[in-house]
Amino acid sequence: DLFINLSGGSWFWREEYARIPRRVFIDSDPAFTQLAIAKAEPWYVKFFQQFTHLFTFGSNIGTPASAIPVGEFTWHKTWQPVVLEQWRTTRAFMNRFSTVMTWQIESFADVGGNKDEEFIKYIDLPSRTSQPFELAINGPQTLLREHGWSTVDAMGVSRSLDDYRDFIQGSKAEFGVAKHTYVSTRSGWFSDRTACYLAAGRPAVVQDTGWTSHLPAGEGLLAFSSPEEALAGIDAVNVDYGAHARRAGEIAAAHFDAAVLLRRLLETCSR
Repeated sequence: DLFINLSGGSWFWREEYARIPRRVFIDSDPAFTQLAIAKAEPWYVKFFQQFTHLFTFGSNIGTPASAIPVGEFTWHKTWQPVVLEQWRTTRAFMNRFSTVMTWQIESFADVGGNKDEEFIKYIDLPSRTSQPFELAINGPQTLLREHGWSTVDAMGVSRSLDDYRDFIQGSKAEFGVAKHTYVSTRSGWFSDRTACYLAAGRPAVVQDTGWTSHLPAGEGLLAFSSPEEALAGIDAVNVDYGAHARRAGEIAAAHFDAAVLLRRLLETCSR
């Protein structure tokens, strides 16, 4: 009845896929995906033409808020669905703002910029606050430690579902920087990782990519576009942590509940 390809889990079409009446692609790399399509490599364009519905985590894709070209394609908006009861917790956490990240990705090298281009703007943040940070990172750990970041290997905390959840639930909050292309194109991308922090009742201070036009920001979920705004958000969370933690859980329930998001996706596919 329904075939879902999440973020290019398969780049090949089998005969049985084509026979399924509703074929869905969910794009977790907004801007990168559309810019790659705009380069018009025939096999890539044809790949997307074979889907009946296209969804994206980029809430501004195809709107005046972002200049990303969409060509012949219509991109419906969705967020990463989270099974909330799998994330709620009363466990104690360490005094750390954390995230899980890759410094540079290998794909889409010819169409956009990576997280390193944005993160370098915030690399001195630990010297400007007493708040500890821990990055689970695939990247230059020595460089980051020299600037005051505590680091661990990203694969070590994400190798299993339980490891990943334990790392997030054991964190006080998230501090997250976005890929440069997400930011510069105002794609409206929002991280599935951040949705998990919120579902765990952990506040998030994350870079604005244009998502603030679609999700509440200011309590529980705080946006920044400069080091000064990032520091202000971190201070705000620490001043009234309980209120921010409660609000984080409320935002997750209102915007990322799998029961709501998946029903909405199915309704769109049935049109």
